[in-house]
Amino acid sequence: MKKKIGILFGGKSGEHEVSIQSALNIFEALDREKYIPLLIGVDKEGNFRFLKDASMVLDRDNPKKI
Repeated sequence: MKKKIGILFGGKSGEHEVSIQSALNIFEALDREKYIPLLIGVDKEGNFRFLKDASMVLDRDNPKKI
């Protein structure tokens, strides 16, 4: 049975974009045979966003677009 694992990222700090990049690294490295990743983003205002997939945060070339 696969286990669900939450990946919390973002936030109000100046490290917002770095947190997103770190979350993407974890998301991509997870063994999908064992885990179902759940992306939980926190925007710069502190609001939580539950994402269906990583498409909203995959613009590595320009983190400001994320």
